[in-house]
Amino acid sequence: MNKVEENSSNNNHGIKFYSPLDIRKATKEFSRSEHLGSGGYGVVYRGKFQGSSELVAVKRISGQKDSDFKGYMSELSTISQLNHENLVKLMGWSFENDKGSFYLIYEYMAEGSLDGHLIRHQRKKRLDWKKRYTIAGDVARGLTHLHEGQGGRIVLHGDIKPSNILLDSNFNAKLGDFGLALIVDQQAAGPQKASGHTPWYVAPECAKTGKSTKESDIYSFGLVLLEIACGGRKKDLAKWVSELNSEGNILNAADPTLKDDDRHENLEMESLLMVGLHCAHPDPKHRPPMRVAMQALNLDMARDAFISKYPAPTPKEYLLFSPPVAVPHTSMNLSGPPSTSGGGGGSESPMPLLANAAHPTTASLYMSNATQTAPNDGGEN
Repeated sequence: MNKVEENSSNNNHGIKFYSPLDIRKATKEFSRSEHLGSGGYGVVYRGKFQGSSELVAVKRISGQKDSDFKGYMSELSTISQLNHENLVKLMGWSFENDKGSFYLIYEYMAEGSLDGHLIRHQRKKRLDWKKRYTIAGDVARGLTHLHEGQGGRIVLHGDIKPSNILLDSNFNAKLGDFGLALIVDQQAAGPQKASGHTPWYVAPECAKTGKSTKESDIYSFGLVLLEIACGGRKKDLAKWVSELNSEGNILNAADPTLKDDDRHENLEMESLLMVGLHCAHPDPKHRPPMRVAMQALNLDMARDAFISKYPAPTPKEYLLFSPPVAVPHTSMNLSGPPSTSGGGGGSESPMPLLANAAHPTTASLYMSNATQTAPNDGGEN
């Protein structure tokens, strides 16, 4: 037994430890048929442990050392305690000392990521209005749970985007990939260093300072809501919606494919567009906190009261901020068939597990759905 296994046996951190042999059996020796995706932080495989009928997602991260153990166990313990129906559950971990491989085991999400259902050329199944509105509410609840803190701490997600929103077999949405999540004291929840944002979803101030905050999370959340309502990604999406809103025509931003959907409620659509637009305000001072955004989205807060307290951004305000440069991004597949774009086993980049100013915490070791997309020069992908 190596030091990691010995320590895991002597200290119950609230996370199940699986032996490397269990991991290998579950993934059929990391079979190509079980490969779900690859990315900068590692490779993801589908797995099933002996005696269980439940599928899991196993992430393998290479280049780790036995001496890293103490540094990341406390963080793993914290993340494992973030239990919420709208957060992807961390189920266990493992460490293979002689190979320097660290493993994280998560629940398997059968319907993959949200972007696979929104981007037209990648759509698996069309999302009707009822599913979209429910997904938006699920994401709001998950992020509110992170921001409001657990045990005197809050968690910043740091990389909210459709590929990090995962759907189960009933299309319930859960936030995955705590990509840049940094755990901070609730009493001193200042900005934290960001090291791996997806540029398309980066708040203007975060792009300049490299700091993750609650407000930058809320900006990214706002863009996701707009994509859900509008049916995909569009260059300068928030600015475009703000132009329609200033003309009194915000409902014209709605995905035209929803027009024949009997369940498409204008009041709900307006709520989704308005909350998305206000959250994606270029000035962080004017973004509503997640609790308020969730109430407005669920129609638990009067529209006029919301707008009076959190003014909608104008098109001119977007011109006052320099947006981040749009570049392609790569994510990883947690579910569904193996990604054809990810190839048959891409490279695994070593990643320090200790949190510091330059690296995310262990929470960052979760994975997102495998797609390679980038905003185009206009219109939807």
